[in-house]
Amino acid sequence: MINTKQSPQPCNDLPCSRIPGVPYRKHFPKSAIFTLIELLVVIAIIAILAAMLLPALNKAREQAKKSACISNLKQLGAGAVMYAGDSDDVLPYSTYCDPAVSSKPQFSYRPFYSANNIFECDNLGRLFGSPPSPVTGGTDIIKNPQVYFCSAINNPNYQYNSPSNKFGKGCNTSYVYRGGLFATKESSVAITYKLKLSLYQKRAALAADVYTIVGTYSHSGEGYSAVFTDGSAGFRRMSLFVDGLLDSNGYYNRTLFWNLFEE
Repeated sequence: MINTKQSPQPCNDLPCSRIPGVPYRKHFPKSAIFTLIELLVVIAIIAILAAMLLPALNKAREQAKKSACISNLKQLGAGAVMYAGDSDDVLPYSTYCDPAVSSKPQFSYRPFYSANNIFECDNLGRLFGSPPSPVTGGTDIIKNPQVYFCSAINNPNYQYNSPSNKFGKGCNTSYVYRGGLFATKESSVAITYKLKLSLYQKRAALAADVYTIVGTYSHSGEGYSAVFTDGSAGFRRMSLFVDGLLDSNGYYNRTLFWNLFEE
């Protein structure tokens, strides 16, 4: 009698414990599985790549903030020119630069000035429209309050709507308005607080990043952005300006800051 039953086949690459009728699951070779050491090597490579890319990302972020800052200054500069066009060629008046008001006419980074506890728009704040109560005035040329603030400034007292600097009466902005202050390299100071735009004989700076507060700076302290009378704006690399010294006329050397942009 012939035995029709087939002889068992060798296992070959199949597991010998395979049970007929049970679905077969292929077993991967042990070498194809990540070991702990290999996983740590992959993590280390990712960390190295991240460390290499992080400076480039930070630089791109800073460049974006710098571009936004220059855009803000261009809007303020264009607003000042429009204001002069409607005001007999006179640039926005700055109370802080008026010798009749201030004993030491100086910079101005406050858009709203209080005289006898009555707040009104002042300097670049005169360009703003619908000022927050109880502030009065404004010409509605600039409608967005964030135009007055640089996102790269490091001091919350000069940031937009920070807990210590809510946009309204008594607030600070991120930009200093020249307000008619002019000084020569010989430290002499000329105060012209009702300066007409047409009197400028050359490209002069009108406003720039805050430079007068110790420890306060924008753009990681690499320099300052500024807007000029010809409507252009840009960034200039320079060391942080040292403020606080008095010149021969009794004015702080902050009045000489603007000359740095015109050299």
